[in-house]
Amino acid sequence: MCYHCVSISGTRVTRKDLGLPENWVWIENWLNDFEDVAHEAHEDNPPIELKNSEIPILDCYDNGASDEFWSVFPKNYDSKLQKTVKIKLLKKLIQKCWFSWTFSQRRTVKKTLLRLQGRDPIQLKKSLNSVKVKNAPSAIVKGTFITDAVASWIKKGYVVGPFEKPPF
Repeated sequence: MCYHCVSISGTRVTRKDLGLPENWVWIENWLNDFEDVAHEAHEDNPPIELKNSEIPILDCYDNGASDEFWSVFPKNYDSKLQKTVKIKLLKKLIQKCWFSWTFSQRRTVKKTLLRLQGRDPIQLKKSLNSVKVKNAPSAIVKGTFITDAVASWIKKGYVVGPFEKPPF
């Protein structure tokens, strides 16, 4: 079975670019399961037009795709791919969002920042490999649209990939 993933390449990306609402509260409600992520389409809504019509539509998005599918899927293997975090920029973003976060979110971001700065080392007994997880059921049901969105992100340089194995 062939799995593919993408990694953020460092290009500035907004929520709108990723197809997410501008209002963070909606996203937080989705994450906390207070509101449904997907809403049923109304009959009067026009069909959604795919941006990447060259990519074949699969019968099922629960399994790996064929080599033919991946041969036409866009690729971006940016040579500037890094796994470093711009701590100064992260601090500015944290300050901007701080007062809208819960206590738990604040505690998590403080700990993360200390770890990124090397002031709170993570105690690991051994090196950890990349993690592979199954897609959410909604991503499988809406696989055509998820595939189209990821292909658009790759074309715009927001993410890199696809990779058979994550680069980090």
